Amino acid sequence: MRFIDQAGILLEQCLVYYNCKQQSSQNVLLTQLWICEWLLEMRTTLWQELDNDLEKLTTNISLGGFQRDLACLRQLCQHIPSTLARVFVYEATTRIMAGATPVKTQILLDRSLHHRNSRSSIIRGKDRSQDQYTGEREHAVALCLACRHLPPLLLASPGERAGMLAEAAKTLERVGDIKRLQECYKLMRQLGPAISAN
Repeated sequence: MRFIDQAGILLEQCLVYYNCKQQSSQNVLLTQLWICEWLLEMRTTLWQELDNDLEKLTTNISLGGFQRDLACLRQLCQHIPSTLARVFVYEATTRIMAGATPVKTQILLDRSLHHRNSRSSIIRGKDRSQDQYTGEREHAVALCLACRHLPPLLLASPGERAGMLAEAAKTLERVGDIKRLQECYKLMRQLGPAISAN
């Protein structure tokens, strides 16, 4: 966590440096985005793998760093609009980590589920045929987060959680995210009895 925090501080300094210049190059922006997402992903993974006894202690230590990295992602979103769905997902993750009320968290996850950016970006270029794929991974991640962390009462029907996980697995398989697909299958196995009981 100490190395992740140091990397987050360096990324923040890098963004400040390049914002002082007139314009960042496309390669610099994409590299900053990749690093920022990697940091947020690592923080999320470490937090989710904690034992319940250590969760509160480590969340307090890592929440400030997570929020700093999220602020960097918001800044990058100004230059790369297609990352907006990711911002919603990580904002929801921050709320879950902090133990905030789940209603606003659900709203953020819903935004990421329904957000489709119609503008071209530096990642996708001007090829409109690829716009249909924008946000698919974030859509699946939001579904998994909702199933894993939101109270069952916020989901409309008993079978909804199973359907959401099945949709997430199908999407992750389509976009080729094997790591998250395995995590989704693991979540299906963990929540299987609870889903059946509902």
